[in-house]
Amino acid sequence: MRNVNYLVTSVVTIFLILFLGGCLPPSEGEKARDPRTVGEKDFDPLSLEGSSYLVVKPEPKQKGAEKKREEGIFKGEEGRVARYRVQVFATTYLDQAEEFAQRVRERVEEKVYIQYESPLYKVRVGDCPTEEEAKLLLQKISQAGFPHPWVVRVSISRGEE
Repeated sequence: MRNVNYLVTSVVTIFLILFLGGCLPPSEGEKARDPRTVGEKDFDPLSLEGSSYLVVKPEPKQKGAEKKREEGIFKGEEGRVARYRVQVFATTYLDQAEEFAQRVRERVEEKVYIQYESPLYKVRVGDCPTEEEAKLLLQKISQAGFPHPWVVRVSISRGEE
């Protein structure tokens, strides 16, 4: 009888240790990862090849860089010009941005860009030299069925025009 009690006590103790050990939160090194974000730190969207989209590398922001609106040139950025685009979508997933960009291309005849600015892929349309032209494009995009677009000012290389 004593052996049976000892055996039952041992089994219950082992069970409790295993059960409670599995219920503890993971340690810092063992944290569960979201499978959608595995490899995100090593991912370089500019290394992708494909004709269905264009991923534009964001420009580093300069402190104190004055913008000259009337000339459409960013001061201190040789060979760069200011343009206006209409942003229609932003997501953290490239495949969603590509899918949305394709829908925009089907409805609007302007050039569509996917610009990556960590952590978002931004779908933008057009290369307008003035804000007024961008506002007209904004109306055209709204009428094409894309809700809540807005105008953004970007700095691009003269060759990207």
